[in-house]
Amino acid sequence: MSADTHRGLKHLFKIALLSATFFTFGATAVATTASADDTSGVPAVYNGKNPQRDMVTNVSSDGQTQPQQYFTSWFSLAGQDSNYTGPTTGSNPNSILNLDDYTKDPSSLYEHLLIKNDSNKPMKFSIDLCLPQFWRGKPTVNTNWPVYGSDKIATPTAGSTTQGLDVKYSSFTKYYIPQENVTAADLQDLGKISVGGTLQSQEHYQLDVPLKLIDPENIELDDLLNGAKFNSVTINNQSNGYYVDHVRFARGVNAYKQLGINGTNKYVVTYRTNDKPAKYYHAADIQNLMPVIKPDDTVVNDFGGYDPKNNDFPYIYTGGGNFFLNYQTIKDINGNNLVQTFQNNGYAAPYNDKLGTIFPYYAWSYMNKINDSGSTSEGDWGNMDGISNYGMQIVKVIDVNGINDQDQLFLNPGAKWNPMDNVKIWNPQQTYQELLPNAKPTVTSTRPLNADGTLNTNQTGSFDITYNYPFTYTNGNKVTFKKTIHVIVGNNSGGGTTATPSDTTGSSSSSTTTGSSSSTSSSSSSTPTTTTKPSTSVGPNIAVKGEAVYAIKKIGLYKNTKFTKANRIAWYPKQKRVNRPMFVVTGYKRAANGTLRYKVRDVNHGRKTAGKKGYITASRKYVVPVYYASVPKSKKITVISHKGINTYKSANLTGKAKHYKKGVRLTVKKLVKHNLTTRYQLSNGHFVTANKKLVIAGNY
Repeated sequence: MSADTHRGLKHLFKIALLSATFFTFGATAVATTASADDTSGVPAVYNGKNPQRDMVTNVSSDGQTQPQQYFTSWFSLAGQDSNYTGPTTGSNPNSILNLDDYTKDPSSLYEHLLIKNDSNKPMKFSIDLCLPQFWRGKPTVNTNWPVYGSDKIATPTAGSTTQGLDVKYSSFTKYYIPQENVTAADLQDLGKISVGGTLQSQEHYQLDVPLKLIDPENIELDDLLNGAKFNSVTINNQSNGYYVDHVRFARGVNAYKQLGINGTNKYVVTYRTNDKPAKYYHAADIQNLMPVIKPDDTVVNDFGGYDPKNNDFPYIYTGGGNFFLNYQTIKDINGNNLVQTFQNNGYAAPYNDKLGTIFPYYAWSYMNKINDSGSTSEGDWGNMDGISNYGMQIVKVIDVNGINDQDQLFLNPGAKWNPMDNVKIWNPQQTYQELLPNAKPTVTSTRPLNADGTLNTNQTGSFDITYNYPFTYTNGNKVTFKKTIHVIVGNNSGGGTTATPSDTTGSSSSSTTTGSSSSTSSSSSSTPTTTTKPSTSVGPNIAVKGEAVYAIKKIGLYKNTKFTKANRIAWYPKQKRVNRPMFVVTGYKRAANGTLRYKVRDVNHGRKTAGKKGYITASRKYVVPVYYASVPKSKKITVISHKGINTYKSANLTGKAKHYKKGVRLTVKKLVKHNLTTRYQLSNGHFVTANKKLVIAGNY
């Protein structure tokens, strides 16, 4: 084969590769942060549910098949074999090599060539074994792809015939080097091994070619189009036939552990904006209605689109595994149709323009970086108490300003509030949030509205407001989206907005209030802003999201869950109680070994670290909640704040009653919760902070 023909065939094959590349709308690859301890039970080489082990029947130069004369090539890692190559005219086989297994034993990676003659007559052949680097298209080595792994030529396996065979090596700088002339330098740039000649009856030839990765720590596991996928290829030069196995490296993931499937966890449910990059929000108001994950509902395909008959579950790999749910057949936690549940709570299932209907199935995202604050790169809703890492993306249609995660709205008596002024409608025919500025719902109320459409808030109590928005899809399907909220006038015991709500972007339904716990402006500034919506922790003795904690020993703040010097943002030395560094817990994440970390914000006002964000230990040996959770047995507390503290007439610490200096002992009647902080009610009925930096239990 001439050098020009050699380059031309490479070009044609690269075009074939590009045309075979697939994209699935909405599909999100598994995150590439999986660690080796997630790989239990995951094969070193995965070939799908129906491995391809058929060899290629040889074709002679006159186009005639030669029965019982065969050849093929494949990869192996850790003693496990990939699919054999298949003809490019059909659906090429796909295989995955587990990068974790390569890291454990780099010497176990090979590409193999096998030629055999099971017939009763001699067989002429001319076969090329193309190494991955043969297809790189330019002399520069692709560091994602394996290279020849030795400084010596490969020798045929035991039992292979060599008589009458001619073996040549090719590179980007040299073509068809006779085997006896190959140097170590040639092997560094090796692209192809050509074997030709005649095999006698019942003879075979097998070559096991050692391979290695140049930079295994930085292998691209995600970008299949731009270089993560390579190939085992054999070429029959007698017919110009190409036979291929598409291969990529990935990290094996334990599906049950990585997706949080444990028999009790529910899907994470989110909606997203159309920003670039998109921002995601947790649909916390319907999270409790999500069903418990059942493996039977999940279709995993590491190689292509939705195919319930070819389900790779539980073998999933980073960088290409798509997770599909036919949510139209899934029931909510109460056994109701899930799509209808979405609609009854102001949401829509994502819509497919090409189909002209909602998706019959959808490639839901694997959720390891989603939260309810519009983050594109952080958040830890996954693997929290009762919530998995497996998410459903839906569309928020009816968006009411000011409500909390329980669809509650708290108003002060006499506040002016118009239901129509505090609602936005988003387009149901999308997969993301697209505002419909002129869309208006109808409103019903269990308490009559005023003539101008505002709510009658002169009397305290609770009642319901229901929004209804009828919509006709382009395919003619008519649905009604509805959203019921619970308005409480004059009672803020459940948290939420107490002032007349103001306009928001409609992207999030969360609301916050600032807690104040100290007696003076300087000490009150040390108390963090806490979220009002109920939140749960990931387990017992773990601070809930939004709660304040402080360090009782020396700790570090880190960029991620890997606590190394390179990732350290700041040190916090051990301090006296009144000076202990304080943080607000904003989320949770586990390290590679499973150890829980707090995601936090530094709230040490006046210090250089104030406002910094990162991860700290969640161990109770190092950090504990800032606020007391019980009344001391002695029912006594002592003021330890250098500036003293104030007492107040109400639990929200308004209406200053009296100031007490450091060292004063106070008698406590009971503990009162206020959002995610606590207060002590004194024997005289006044309230005081339960912040451990300001007071201490007992006669101190």
